[in-house]
Amino acid sequence: MSGILGNNLLNKTAYQIDWGKNTLQLMQTPRPGRPADALPVTIREHRIYVQALANGRPTEFALDTGAYTTTIASPELTQLHIPDNKRSKISAPKIDIKSAQKDIIQTQIHLDNFSIGPIAQTNYTMMTWDHNALGMDLLQPWILTVDPWQGWMSLKKPGK
Repeated sequence: MSGILGNNLLNKTAYQIDWGKNTLQLMQTPRPGRPADALPVTIREHRIYVQALANGRPTEFALDTGAYTTTIASPELTQLHIPDNKRSKISAPKIDIKSAQKDIIQTQIHLDNFSIGPIAQTNYTMMTWDHNALGMDLLQPWILTVDPWQGWMSLKKPGK
């Protein structure tokens, strides 16, 4: 979504994204009720931030429905105590709002565990970047509902 419909527009209302059905539903009123398993979010500079656990440590991530992969900021690696044997160099496309460039060398890491709401991953592979972002590799199997006005988001498996 990012780059097509930006957070400056999406954050004006509650919305739901179901990637399995390729649908985006914008909700005006009535707003959806806050689910019991909702995750609290904060909004800064039109971005939605949510807490996750990376190797058991609370770590803030931006919700980025336009990112093809989940990323973690390079300075986090020291704080998360990621050893050298869990880091590798990979060739990855550099894609940002201004351009898509040829592949660049990035660091890929393997977290022992990563969790956010109902998502729990072990030996989770993540690429380092300029910032922490939840990307499509993690979000696509879920139905994402966000109500920025009430400060929550939820992730549900399709069919539930």
